[in-house]
Order: sequence, then structure tokens, then C-alpha cells
Amino acid sequence: MRRKEKALAIIMAQYSSKEFTFPQKMIHATAVIKVTIESLTGKQSLPEHQEANHI
Repeated sequence: MRRKEKALAIIMAQYSSKEFTFPQKMIHATAVIKVTIESLTGKQSLPEHQEANHI
């Protein structure tokens, strides 16, 4: 399996347990971009029972 087809199969596996095949015309018309996360920040939400104590 080529890299683009493998990437598409990984993406589709997130939405269905069905195995997909991709027509070559569709493969050539599709761009797959790999995004590498270097850092991530976020905000933590307290559970509901703890939020009431902090009001």
C-alpha cells in the first residue's frame, strides 16, 4: 500500500470499521498533509462537584 492510500485508510478507520479501497483517480486528486504537533497547551476544567465549591 502506498503512503497516500495508507494515510487515507487510517483516516477512514476513525469513522468506520469497514475497509475501503480508493480508485486511482481519487488518489491522484487527493492531498494528504501530515501535521506534526511540537507543543500543546490547554486549560483544565474542574469536575462539576469541585466547581461549586470554588464559586
